Amino acid sequence: MLDDFRKNNQHFIEPNHKMLIAVSGGVDSVVLCHLAAADDWHFGIAHCNFQLRGKDSLGDEQFVKALAHQLNVPFHTINFPTQQIAEDASQSIQLVARQLRYDWLEKIRQQFNYDFIATAHHLNDSIETLIYNFTKGTGIKGLIGIPQKNKNIIRPLLFATKAQIEQYANENHITFREDSSNAEDKYARNKIRHHVIPTLKVINPNLEITAQQTINHLKDTNTIFDWAIKHFKAQIVQEKEDKVLLDLHQLNELPAPRTILYQILVEYQFHADQVQQIMESQRTGKQFFSPTHECLIDRNNLIISPIVNKQTNILWIYPETQELQLDKGKLMIQKTVPPKTFSDDTNVAYFEADKLHFPLKLRRWQAGDTFQPIGMQGKSQKLQDFFSNVKLSRMAKEKVWILESNGEICWIVGYRMSERFKITTHTKQSIQFVYSSL
Repeated sequence: MLDDFRKNNQHFIEPNHKMLIAVSGGVDSVVLCHLAAADDWHFGIAHCNFQLRGKDSLGDEQFVKALAHQLNVPFHTINFPTQQIAEDASQSIQLVARQLRYDWLEKIRQQFNYDFIATAHHLNDSIETLIYNFTKGTGIKGLIGIPQKNKNIIRPLLFATKAQIEQYANENHITFREDSSNAEDKYARNKIRHHVIPTLKVINPNLEITAQQTINHLKDTNTIFDWAIKHFKAQIVQEKEDKVLLDLHQLNELPAPRTILYQILVEYQFHADQVQQIMESQRTGKQFFSPTHECLIDRNNLIISPIVNKQTNILWIYPETQELQLDKGKLMIQKTVPPKTFSDDTNVAYFEADKLHFPLKLRRWQAGDTFQPIGMQGKSQKLQDFFSNVKLSRMAKEKVWILESNGEICWIVGYRMSERFKITTHTKQSIQFVYSSL
């Protein structure tokens, strides 16, 4: 297996590359670490504790830490209050955990100068993805499984089946952690793994081999398809500031206009049913909404523009967070000694460290929000009134970020701090926040 590992990864992994391997503690990621060590990779190990399985989650973290020590490689870890974050964002735990994981891995990659993030997805994962997407409804992209390389993420085990990985672990006496949730049928992917795949293998015992061949054919088809979509898009789409204008008349003259429109709108999270409605109505004034964008039919044009969704615009700041990228700027965070003097720059804020309870929440404002502006003694003010006082327009209000600690507002970012979190003469350590807009 080591020879196959080297052969399948040599075309994009060079001897001087540094890899950050995402390790859960399961057999796939642990075997990946052992193969990487055997192939003399320069790598570190990263583990996310999502705090979803009680003592088992802690056991996973301790096991992965011991593995890093055994292999003598750097170890990075983080704990996430995943369930709480999912509830606040009104999203599924699986979706939130995946986003938290990849966001944090990318941060660690940049901070410690790793070239790639390596995950332990294998051939069976890719086949399950194909079947899952096919069941839910998809286009060509959904049928090509998991890509071996996607920007800074690589999947070095995609050539191997689950059985081959388990056999390698057994032959080399590699220990790993079992996740009991993998045996349940609670999630759709587990149902595919436990029931659909075994049934298909009764029909075709060589399922993995033929599925890999089909995936390769579809990848080539998708390459041609992508080229055609870019060609057609250049003919009918114009970008003006933060808006996208699509010429409906020209679209209707193209072959397969519905498919072309879908491929354009899916980038803005619109779904297939909405595309079908647009193609059928094309009535001026008709509006459609995705989680991130608005689509307006205006005579012969579709006008696509971003919207602010308060429920999904929630970001989290942890004790180790030093920089946070925002939609129209960034936030820099660092621990400092309490300053002796303060500037009038409202984009810079200092807070007493002991008064902040991490993780801090960064969100959009909501109706009913109140806070105590710095300098206002013993009295809270509605954010709506504060915004009126500083003469913010409705559109400007929707773009304001709110920093919150343990349910209390600390800072109207770029405008005013809260009195309750300010530095005093007794403050021993402070935390500086600097906001810069694009």
